[in-house]
Amino acid sequence: MSTTQGYQAAEQLLRRPARPGELVIGDKIRPQWIDGGARFWYGVSNGAGKRFVLVDPAAGTREPAFDHARLAAALASTSGRQVDPEALPFMAIELAGNAVEFDAFGEHWRCRLDSYACERAESTPPGNPLEVPSPDKKVAVSRRGHDLWARSLSDGREWALTTDGEPDYQYGSGPDCTSNGTLLRKFGLPYLPPAVAWSPDSTKVLTHRTDERGVRQTTSWRPGPPTAARPSCVPSGTPIPGTSRCPTPSWSSWTCRRAPWSGHGPSRCSCRSSRRS
Repeated sequence: MSTTQGYQAAEQLLRRPARPGELVIGDKIRPQWIDGGARFWYGVSNGAGKRFVLVDPAAGTREPAFDHARLAAALASTSGRQVDPEALPFMAIELAGNAVEFDAFGEHWRCRLDSYACERAESTPPGNPLEVPSPDKKVAVSRRGHDLWARSLSDGREWALTTDGEPDYQYGSGPDCTSNGTLLRKFGLPYLPPAVAWSPDSTKVLTHRTDERGVRQTTSWRPGPPTAARPSCVPSGTPIPGTSRCPTPSWSSWTCRRAPWSGHGPSRCSCRSSRRS
């Protein structure tokens, strides 16, 4: 048996990794709150694609966000493309009044839910990938140094949510050893957006703070650009078996209400925090 034949025989013994949603469906949901936190929608895998569900917690109801078969037929008629109602060609929606909007086939679409007439629509410019907007789209949170900052999306005013962050003890970021810096640089991003979760009513922010002080430092080599002569050296905290210090997270929830702004000086936010390790 030649070397090539040996590898081919070995490949036949390898088990193909299961694709996401192939073996287990409907196992994960991520609520997207609307109407000031009164309702939310989510997309759930059905094995072939996603189905979209609308939930009203106060009324105790859960129902399809729209008629998937009618929307698929309307989108197919308007776009001239084949659309499977069990595998709709989009992963997210935006419910706007009596219509649903989504991106499909390289265009932005709006479909009325009373007549199921679909039309091409103007899309909203994408937001800053380093910010996490609130459900009501009025405020966004981002990282700045070792702290978290909030920004009004209507007038651009900014204010600090935290002020005591420090090296190796910062808010909204994970341990250095899980930062995927090389992959992020390929995407043109300096770091990940903060790991925060907004409350449905857009008044509270939940985040974590990772304590890496005293964690053993290791060194990795970062390849330089094609024009660079040498790679660069990057230290990072990486715990290994036997070390006494490991990254330790603690949780912080922030209730933020902006103080009235007089028009002079920066706007401020009145914050209360509750921390739990």
